[in-house]
Amino acid sequence: MRAIILQHAIFEGPGYILSWLHEQGIASDICFLYKPDSPLPNIESANLLIVLGGPMSIYDEEQYPWLTKEKELIKKAIENNIPTLGICFGAQLIADIFGAKVNSAPHKAIGWYPIKAESTSKRNCFHFPDHFTSLFWHKDEFELPEEATLLASSPICKNQAFQIKNHVIGLQFHAQTTPYHLQSMINNASLDLTNDPYIQPSQQLLSAPASFFVQSNQLIYNIISYLLLKCKRKRY
Repeated sequence: MRAIILQHAIFEGPGYILSWLHEQGIASDICFLYKPDSPLPNIESANLLIVLGGPMSIYDEEQYPWLTKEKELIKKAIENNIPTLGICFGAQLIADIFGAKVNSAPHKAIGWYPIKAESTSKRNCFHFPDHFTSLFWHKDEFELPEEATLLASSPICKNQAFQIKNHVIGLQFHAQTTPYHLQSMINNASLDLTNDPYIQPSQQLLSAPASFFVQSNQLIYNIISYLLLKCKRKRY
């Protein structure tokens, strides 16, 4: 099996996802979109697409010309029933592809915040824990695509997770976070840590209990396992 990971910034890597893929014996190709002339991968032979976060906005095509082609690649993957997971900016890209608005959030949010599962009558949807805590690091937010089911929400930013059909899930939060990954984000995006109501200082971010990381990483494990199991299109 083969996973393709789209990475938008040097400091926003796959974190725990990469370790999990290696443990499962799934080959991974990381496309570093922030590098000049980095070619987009061939999606047709992939079993899984993971679209990571980034500091840019989905409308920044002029500054990041590769965004247009990236959106086309994500759309092609979804149309071909390839399991697709979008994280933060990645989820915003998916929402945009499905015609939903992506705007500046009322509150820029950086920190460990509670999230709750949304009840749904759809039997085939992924089910989140009733309550959990994960890392927020975003300035924009997505509206819910018409085809999507809301799976998780928070008081700070309502739409935290959605699902489209059986094979597409978008997360506004960073469940792939490891201590190393978080330190890298702090080191490279320290200017984001302003004195705003929903922005926690670096010391507070790094002193989060180990259970926050463990629960978030277990969630990523469960989500990717679900996507691979539910997808009707198997590639080997």
